[in-house]
Amino acid sequence: MRGIPRRRHHLQPDMGNHLQCLKQAFTRSQQAGLKFRLSKCVLAEWSVSFLGHVISKEGIVPDPDKLRAITDLPLPRDVHKVCAFIGLTSYYRRFVKGFSNIAKPLHDITRKGEPFTWTEDRIQAFHTLKTHPLGVGPLPCLPVRHPHQHNYGPPVPSVAVPI
Repeated sequence: MRGIPRRRHHLQPDMGNHLQCLKQAFTRSQQAGLKFRLSKCVLAEWSVSFLGHVISKEGIVPDPDKLRAITDLPLPRDVHKVCAFIGLTSYYRRFVKGFSNIAKPLHDITRKGEPFTWTEDRIQAFHTLKTHPLGVGPLPCLPVRHPHQHNYGPPVPSVAVPI
């Protein structure tokens, strides 16, 4: 990609500049012999599903299809399934305020020598983690700076990039 100015992002404040950058990137890729799988290319969309999240100009939210997999899980029957549940829900921990405090009873059940019994606080923690990310709003995104904007200048309306 020599000759194309390096940027921390490839989103532009307007579609004309964005398309020009895309054209340069596609031309350079073609010259280098690279090919794109069209089924994996997403251009000019209002929102994009990426790594279990939906990214849009409003922010980042958990992908509803992925959350459905969490909400459909039954109560784990052994320590290994509790560990798997904690791992799965911790992927969305940034959407759950106080995640570690909520998950503590579930972590306790995985300790060596701890009897595997479902107490009220453990069941409540399980159900809270199953449903909590469903009700969250989008996480904010960082605004993309206009290339000619100085740090002390007023913000220029632009496209958002996820944090």
